[in-house]
Amino acid sequence: MPDSAPLPPLYKQLAARLRKSIESGTLRSGEKLASLREVTLQQKVSLATAIHAYRLLEEQGLIEARPQAGYFVVDSKMQLQEPGVTRPPASPSTGSLAELSAEVFASLANPDLIPLGSAACLNGDMFPVETIRRTAGRVLRQKGALLAEYPFGAGIEDLRRQIGKRSLAMGASIPWRDILVTNGATEAISLCLRAVTQPGDIVVTESPTYFGILQGIEMLGLRVLEVPTDPRDGLSLDALKVALKRNKVKAMVLMPNAQNPLGSIMPDDAKRELAALSSRHGIPVIEDDIYGDLYFGAARPRLLRAFDEEGMVLTCSSFSKTITPGMRLGWAAAGKFHERVELLKRTTNVTTDRLQQHVVAELMRAGVYERHLASMRRVLSANLVAARRTILESFPTGTRVTNPTAGYVLWVEFPKRVDSLRLATDARAENISIGPGPLFSATGDFRNCMRVNCGVRWTGKVERALGRVGALAAKQLGKA
Repeated sequence: MPDSAPLPPLYKQLAARLRKSIESGTLRSGEKLASLREVTLQQKVSLATAIHAYRLLEEQGLIEARPQAGYFVVDSKMQLQEPGVTRPPASPSTGSLAELSAEVFASLANPDLIPLGSAACLNGDMFPVETIRRTAGRVLRQKGALLAEYPFGAGIEDLRRQIGKRSLAMGASIPWRDILVTNGATEAISLCLRAVTQPGDIVVTESPTYFGILQGIEMLGLRVLEVPTDPRDGLSLDALKVALKRNKVKAMVLMPNAQNPLGSIMPDDAKRELAALSSRHGIPVIEDDIYGDLYFGAARPRLLRAFDEEGMVLTCSSFSKTITPGMRLGWAAAGKFHERVELLKRTTNVTTDRLQQHVVAELMRAGVYERHLASMRRVLSANLVAARRTILESFPTGTRVTNPTAGYVLWVEFPKRVDSLRLATDARAENISIGPGPLFSATGDFRNCMRVNCGVRWTGKVERALGRVGALAAKQLGKA
């Protein structure tokens, strides 16, 4: 007789039992679940198994963690009404976002503004500032001579080794010598784009996508080809295959994990197929993984790089969204294009500040980084749940909103008659910023959409501000 199929891991078995109870109505919407400690006693499992099971159910959108309260079954209404797959134009675009993006950055200078979307920035108190200060002081005492040296090279070995070690948890094994330290992810992506394209070339992106990527493409004289994207599973590979047949695409800039602004995560099978497409067509993929560490499930989503066998994936990331934005520290692992990217870096600004590199390397080696990430993920997951609940209660009927399992932004789709550019103006008059939909497309599409930044400290003031945005949208519909 053939061997029977192996049982799934214990945490998946536990999650499956709990899911069945939720779907059958035994555990009802809004009902509180047993605490993790109670689950370990009831089910005779370890605490780690209980934590992984609950995290898996969170990732599936079935339960939510509420600070100081425990875990609850998500209201069935909160699981419904997500936006559908996007439908961008099938031809390349050269549209400009200069005016819109200038308004975004100008708004950041207003300290009274409640930043619900103008930029995906985390609150300052989200970062371990005091720990960074102490670590920087220690590094200066031990390595004060750094300030008198010219910092040549691809980055300090210690930091590159730490990043290489962390790549194992990302499903890849990136040799430390293949890692180039940069001034944030923006520079990493720009260097990679310059390495694989020439002005006039066509570059594929998701639709919608981060406006900084669109601006970077625009500034290099490239054309954007936006491809339909699913808010849960990311880029449509069927649509991509059609686009590659019809267009001479030279590169792709994609966010397979925690895509901004949709929050989508490509399944591993889709990543494997994307990597194979890249190899078969000889088209490099620049992978922006800046939010990949901010996942809410049991395991970190794997890099696209994990499925790349030809060196065609150029992975870029940063510590700006996880340690502190002020340090502007990122990195690139450019595969077969490493030497070209390193040359471009050297001739652009020589290298990246070594003091910052030593500080971050020390935080990683001491385990501070991992502990900080775990804390951030809990806070951000709770923020997204709170924001979705406010949207459900305060926004016009027919509004759709994403339900991401990583990152800290939501994508809201209003009924067609809501104009997010007008909404942004009305909200700004009340000291509230939002990210209007056209900001995330070179075609000016998504007029009835907006991005919500949930990386702020979630207070009653913030919740009321988001509710007020919903009221302003309803006013456009003549319902307020």
